[in-house]
Amino acid sequence: MRERVDRSLSGAGELVSLFCGAGGLDLGFEKAGLRVMVAVDVREPSIDSYNHNRQSRVVGHVADVSVLSLAKLDRLAGRRLDPVGVIGGPPCQSFSRAAHSGDDVHRHELPLEFARLLNGFNRRSPVKFFVFENVPGLVKNKHKTRYKSIVNAFGKAGFSVHAELLNASSFGVAQDQPG
Repeated sequence: MRERVDRSLSGAGELVSLFCGAGGLDLGFEKAGLRVMVAVDVREPSIDSYNHNRQSRVVGHVADVSVLSLAKLDRLAGRRLDPVGVIGGPPCQSFSRAAHSGDDVHRHELPLEFARLLNGFNRRSPVKFFVFENVPGLVKNKHKTRYKSIVNAFGKAGFSVHAELLNASSFGVAQDQPG
């Protein structure tokens, strides 16, 4: 699932990237002229790759989103953040079609942590958009209640949600994972 970005935002500001991984999603936004001010992921090898590919500007940090605050993100960036957008892709393993995880898996709650931080940024200074990327399994019947709670959390953060299943190969990504 991916929230669409309005073309008028191109080159119009700064982003915060949550669950950044090695930075593929971020790269697309950077190519569109936006600038990631801080990126976080819990996996150190992902952050090592992220920063290696952006040697002129280290913005990736190892951090657990579930315990992050806006103040901590500000400290990581070295200043107060007022992003135009918040982007990210929480871990999808518990929502994928191949998953056999129980309902108590910590990963199930990570999309709500994304929404919590998005809400904080939007209350601080209006955020124009967010992109929440995940797998098609999230919208399947098995996760219907969980998906509704995620959408509700984005609503409480001040956003309406437009969900769409997209295939990354349609956007020049070298993988084919149909919805």
